[in-house]
Amino acid sequence: MDLPVKVIKDEYGNIYTLDSVLGQGGQGMVCRTKDKNIAIKLVMKNDEILKEPKSYDVFRDRINDIIVMNIDNDINLCRPYAMLEKPICGYVMHMLKDLMPINSLMYIPDSDEKFNDFFLNTGGLKKRIEVLIELSRTLARLHSKGIVYCDISPKNVFYSSVDTFSKVWIIDCDNLKYSGEIKNCVFTPGYGAPEVVANITSNTIFSDCFSFAVLAFRILTFRNPFEVDYSSSSSSDGWDASTTSCYSEDAISSNNIPWLFENGVTDELRKYFNHFLTKEMLNLFERTFGRNGRLNPTTRPSMREWYSVLKETYPKIKKCQCGSYIFAGEELCPFCHSKTPIKYYGSLLNIFPQHKEMIKEIKKEMDEVSLNDVDFINDIIDKKTKPSFDKVYNFVIYENCRIYNFNINQLSIFEAPYPIIEFKISRGYLYIVNKHFNSIRYYFNGETGIISSGNQYILKEKETIYLYVIDPNSKITHCLKINSL
Repeated sequence: MDLPVKVIKDEYGNIYTLDSVLGQGGQGMVCRTKDKNIAIKLVMKNDEILKEPKSYDVFRDRINDIIVMNIDNDINLCRPYAMLEKPICGYVMHMLKDLMPINSLMYIPDSDEKFNDFFLNTGGLKKRIEVLIELSRTLARLHSKGIVYCDISPKNVFYSSVDTFSKVWIIDCDNLKYSGEIKNCVFTPGYGAPEVVANITSNTIFSDCFSFAVLAFRILTFRNPFEVDYSSSSSSDGWDASTTSCYSEDAISSNNIPWLFENGVTDELRKYFNHFLTKEMLNLFERTFGRNGRLNPTTRPSMREWYSVLKETYPKIKKCQCGSYIFAGEELCPFCHSKTPIKYYGSLLNIFPQHKEMIKEIKKEMDEVSLNDVDFINDIIDKKTKPSFDKVYNFVIYENCRIYNFNINQLSIFEAPYPIIEFKISRGYLYIVNKHFNSIRYYFNGETGIISSGNQYILKEKETIYLYVIDPNSKITHCLKINSL
């Protein structure tokens, strides 16, 4: 896409040199500037920059409403902070450099690059789950404030490809509105919720959830959730089966069609989807795209539900010897077709340990902390009964695998992921590195000890160790069992 102008000025007289086009949609164009931390949104009409004084005043009021919104500074939105010089409709916004558009994670069937190479080069399943975790967290935080984004699509989401855990930024925020204040229907073709496309209602948090689900499905599976059928033809590796046709936006909005799982899929196709989706994720897609989800927007999974399922999926991903990330339950790698030997695996139990020596240590720590439920917890431990628990995280440990805080406790949507433990494998040894700011206690062969922050413990093959991590927020101790097969 060509730049419509090379140099532009904001309302305060600051001059910006445009560098490249980040994205373009029906409402305008977002451009990078020579300052990689600044971007420009240009409002377009008939492929020309809108330059009408009356339109400028209306747009200014809209942007001012967004500027004064109650949005926390740590929510990664490229928010406007200055209008362009009148009468040019548009604004200036901050944006981090080294961000990639999320559509770079979508495979194009006609591409010269083979699917396997593309999937590996773009971070595979691990990177895609990371990005969707952060995007769902951002949207959940907006929704918790009653704010609707309105236009979730591949052109509006960017992610960092260099971070240990990808950060996600949403651009083009001039459609942000409080729920109930939205008058016009806004959507990107292919991503709009049925009720919005049909102009039955304006955008809501429920239409945001639908648009997110479409984006997530396409990023994870490279398929459209409303395809008619699939061609039996495929490439030699069997991964890029093409589609024969897709339903129109009008057909989707009128609910005349099922989503592709509604009437069942072939065993071969289901096997394909199992490489990218867990049953919990598939359930969320079913509740969104199924007939009930299409007709009754309020029944769709919330962004908080999406966030919860995605973050619980993350530790179930392992790295094959070919470099691809796959689910731990895969017997054969779908990319190199080899068995992937698992040397170490872990289980995270949200319970209190039963080892007598460790119980004494934990009780001592608990007694030093002012908690309302200390007596209840001590009573459980004194009786040496194993309390019931809701969640058990089972995961495979691979080179540079990390346990994040959302695996230790139910992470609030207001907290950013940070590493607790990092694993390194070398010459048959597992190096357990404490990335936490607190010490981590362990139990090994009847002895207890401490792994200080920044230090490591070396575990040999066929050995088992129990790690005890105190969640910094709830102060609850969690047990992490690490052993080899």
